[in-house]
Amino acid sequence: MPTIHTQAEEQSNDVKTRSEWTMIKEIIGTFVGISPFIVALVVWGSSINERIRVMEVRMDHVERTDKKHEQDSAEQRRELLARMDRIGGQIEVLQQLVAGQNGLRMLPK
Repeated sequence: MPTIHTQAEEQSNDVKTRSEWTMIKEIIGTFVGISPFIVALVVWGSSINERIRVMEVRMDHVERTDKKHEQDSAEQRRELLARMDRIGGQIEVLQQLVAGQNGLRMLPK
């Protein structure tokens, strides 16, 4: 016949086993309950990281385009100034020719 002490010990072991099983279920349940949030957080972070990467690529492209545009503008400005200098020289030559022709025409009178 089991003694009271033995019965209490068996009940205590049974309660411990049940509480340990309950603890494992709680841990697994917590992990399963939190895992969708963790997955959502990782997906969100990945999305933000991808957006930042795309923006960095776009910024690099814009910077290169701006630099190319500045170089083209500077080159066009130089070409325009060179053309204006040539036109200025041609105008001076024409003025001298006209002045020379007017001077020659006036002399014989």
